[in-house]
This record gives sequence, C-alpha cells and structure tokens, in this order.
Amino acid sequence: MATLNDIKILLKNRVGFRKPIDETFEAMNADNTQTESGLVYQDAHSMVSILYIRDTQPIEDIDDTMFNQYLTILRESNVLEVLNDVFQGESEIDEIKILGNIAAFDKAIYLRMVLKVGEIILSSKRINEISYFTDKMISQWRLDLNGSNDEGSYKNPNFPFHSGYTSRYRREVKYIKTLFNNNEAESLEAVTLG
Repeated sequence: MATLNDIKILLKNRVGFRKPIDETFEAMNADNTQTESGLVYQDAHSMVSILYIRDTQPIEDIDDTMFNQYLTILRESNVLEVLNDVFQGESEIDEIKILGNIAAFDKAIYLRMVLKVGEIILSSKRINEISYFTDKMISQWRLDLNGSNDEGSYKNPNFPFHSGYTSRYRREVKYIKTLFNNNEAESLEAVTLG
C-alpha cells in the first residue's frame, strides 16, 4: 500500500513541458521536459505556454533556476490535485493496481494542468500589464475552461454547446475512480452482465 505522496512520485513524470523552440526559456531543465507518456502540457491548450506561465506567476523578476523550481512544483502539485480528486480521503492506495493502470492518469493530469494554468493566468495581479493578453483572448479562455451550456457551466442561449475543460477533467476523474473503486467497478460489471 502507498500514500498519495508515493503515488505522486510515480506519476509526476507522466506528462511534461515541451522546451520552447524560441528564446522564451532556454534554461528549462530535463526534469520539467520529461514525459513518460509522450504527452506535453502545451498540446492541451494554447494557454499552457511557458511564456504565459512565466509572465503571470507571482514572482515578477524570476530567474531561470527559480522558474524551473516553480515549474517542478506546478507539475507535482498538479498530479497531487488529480490524486486528491480521485482518491478523496483514502490514506492507503494499492500501488500494484496503480502501476497496472498508470496510463489511465495521463489525460486527467494533462487536462488538470489547463485548469491550473488558467487559474494562474486569470488570477494574476500582473495580467493587466501584459499587452498580449487581450480581453477577447481572456473571454475565450474562460469559455474554454468552463464551457457553455455544459454540465456545471453557465447557460447562455447565444452560444452552442461547448464542453469545457472543467467537465472534460471531471469525466476523466470519474473514469479513474471507476477503475480503482472496487465496489463501483463490481456494480458496473453486474449491470453490464445482467
């Protein structure tokens, strides 16, 4: 049996950041670019950009070493949030079962980073100082995060149905919970067999 922190260590390198091809951040360390699944956070949504994260994180004149530390903490806390959502209140988790289904976490980790970076950007005190963040861009990102006429989102008759990242993430968490909750998995088998 393992704790959430033990499982976090197993999952923290499942998804990583792609090193920018421009001069945005040339000093990104190898740990932050490591991806065991082949998924990179920047492919999840355009807001998950090293430039955007760097410009909206709390430390205004952050150096490369501290920014690498910030990205490492961001990645690890992202994984821990996924684990907390899946294993709410469980103190011991079956590590063997996790290892057998490790790829099941990839999409949830990937999608959760979009929500996390969205929170960082939209709550940044410096967002108004950054000229490339337009009101239209921010509005579109809010729509992308929350969806429109989607479960749990605001209802707007002027927008068609748009599945937001929040509900997509919730679906992934529900799927993982089903995989790891024996009672729920057994009841699903009984329904499908009956």
